Amino acid sequence: MLARKIVGLPIILALVAVGCAGETGGGEDEAATTETATEEPTSTYNSAEDPSPIVVLETTMGNIVLQLDRENAPKTVANFLTHIERMQFYDGLFFHRIIEQPAVIQAGMLDSSYARRLSPTAFLDNEGDNGLKNVRGTVAMAHAADPNSAKSEFFINLEDNAMLDTSEEKWGWAVFGTVIEGMNVAEAIHGLPTRDRGRREFVPEEPLPVILRAYVQPKPEGWQQDTTEAEH
Repeated sequence: MLARKIVGLPIILALVAVGCAGETGGGEDEAATTETATEEPTSTYNSAEDPSPIVVLETTMGNIVLQLDRENAPKTVANFLTHIERMQFYDGLFFHRIIEQPAVIQAGMLDSSYARRLSPTAFLDNEGDNGLKNVRGTVAMAHAADPNSAKSEFFINLEDNAMLDTSEEKWGWAVFGTVIEGMNVAEAIHGLPTRDRGRREFVPEEPLPVILRAYVQPKPEGWQQDTTEAEH
């Protein structure tokens, strides 16, 4: 992995759009902070043997189905699956940040009572140099100013967001999967009106787009990827 100089993104958001301030402190106005206990997996499906696991996000606005890319983002995929299978971490959280530019929807920190859910996992090494780009339909990890500060927050790209990619001048945001079903749901979430809440910006108005359940879905025999959802 080549060392790169860390610089801020031009004009936009190093911290605003896809930062994860909740993981790095910064007092917010949430009523409480919660942590989830580590639990043993309840499923017999061994996602560790699947090079491209399928994850379903059941939301109050419909399902979003993700295909993960273990080959190009092994650490990030393992981390994401740990949060889903061992901790049920995303169940009850909502897409708490909806941004026009870059066009993303972000989740992985706030529950529907606006309490922060803190991940007990270690910070991730940034895999943003894996060759995957932040194009429409991809899913990537959010981080703060430190490019190696990602834990649980992720976002879905609603447009091609080249400014979020890693380059020779800066670290970007690591892509680790693609939406294969439910881009219409992601688009509907992105179209929700937003407001400021305390020091938070771009928070959707209620009713909130809540992730009711996130789980790994085993593939049927002979399964083949349908790429139409991620096409432009």
